Amino acid sequence: MSEALAGGGLSVEFSVDVRTSDGTLLYREATIDMKLPEKPPDPTCFTVPCINHYQRLFDRWVEECRKIMEFQETLSEYHRLRCKYCMEHRNDEIEEKYRTGEPSPRTIGEALKEIEKLK
Repeated sequence: MSEALAGGGLSVEFSVDVRTSDGTLLYREATIDMKLPEKPPDPTCFTVPCINHYQRLFDRWVEECRKIMEFQETLSEYHRLRCKYCMEHRNDEIEEKYRTGEPSPRTIGEALKEIEKLK
């Protein structure tokens, strides 16, 4: 289930389900909620120690954002392959986690393991 904001701050929840003609859930779309950490505050002084400290904080922030983006890309690939698998095997028995997308992998390693299973 995903959430969207409508005009006036109204919150709306939605989900996309693909079902067979008899109503059996075939596939549920998953939303990837990605939140990047806040950028470090700009330096308050322009001395070499202040700039060097800011550079270290900024480099750590960039690395953390890179890791989050790598995970997001891997998770997106998992959900893409999960959809493809469900559509190709619509007449077979499919594990519920592939139909619903839950539980979703929590790490890159878990996502890569699931991707290998789906290929």
